[in-house]
Amino acid sequence: RISLPVGVYKALNILYRKELADAWITLPNANPMFAGAAPLHYVKQGGIPALLRVRQLLDARRGGR
Repeated sequence: RISLPVGVYKALNILYRKELADAWITLPNANPMFAGAAPLHYVKQGGIPALLRVRQLLDARRGGR
């Protein structure tokens, strides 16, 4: 389970500059998965399955694992 938040952190830091990578999880997001809410809200509501989906989304954006 620890690999999920570590993977999210890693993917964010690959995709975005440090400031945005650090803030991304708390910012409102237009992706339909988040319905305009912050990814953190989505994860809090959905638990580990939601965290896994966020990691998969970010991994896909960066082109793989």
